[in-house]
Amino acid sequence: MALIGNEIKYCEKHLQNNTIDDNPVRTVAIMIKYFYLVQELEVDNIKGEIINYLDRVGAEVSEEVLDSLLSTCTGAKTSINALKSISITVPEWETIQELGRNERERKVLFTLLCMYKIKVGVGFANDGTVKVDYTKLNSDAHVTMTKAYRTEMLQHMESVGMVNIDMGQIAKKIKLNYVQDGEELIQITEFDCIHVYYEYLKKGGRLQYCEICGDLYIATNNRAKYCKPCAKQINIDKTKERKRG
Repeated sequence: MALIGNEIKYCEKHLQNNTIDDNPVRTVAIMIKYFYLVQELEVDNIKGEIINYLDRVGAEVSEEVLDSLLSTCTGAKTSINALKSISITVPEWETIQELGRNERERKVLFTLLCMYKIKVGVGFANDGTVKVDYTKLNSDAHVTMTKAYRTEMLQHMESVGMVNIDMGQIAKKIKLNYVQDGEELIQITEFDCIHVYYEYLKKGGRLQYCEICGDLYIATNNRAKYCKPCAKQINIDKTKERKRG
């Protein structure tokens, strides 16, 4: 299960946009922690909020599962991830650019580095290793790759000293050898937009938030207000409105 660096932002975004992850049980578990620790609601009130939320997003979680989550996520040891930022250094970026053979590999290496720093930032061991969910990795890096290519890529990265892997498990856990101190290159605060930061570092522009969905994107001119998906939808809506008129 992919690690979420800032579960407070995660919840607030889903609540604002009436959206939910592909794994509703995980989302509900985090939402319960949010209502319990941040909103400081009583358990009965939390259950009502969760039921209303599930109705709004059209998702289902059985009452048995919901009651179990309410029990396990509202205890004295309950905590919530609230990492504010991670830092990427100049030496880390330069190493990725030098040893990644193409942009796809560089994006994967950058994303793995961010995943590792999120892990450390929320309190896990600073041992160089990161567990990998490959579906999440591809999504966060905005790349596609076959299992065969991924295996060959990781073997190459191990051969040049970037990583250590256990190929018997197809690298379910990867040890990163390119985590380096040095001058800060950039701070990353939106952990579900890692690919946006990569493109910004490569191509420049201006980082800003979409006025509709709130997602981070790269603006290429001073008049930009919306990310590409929202801008596209606005144009579709305007076209439909003209045709109706």
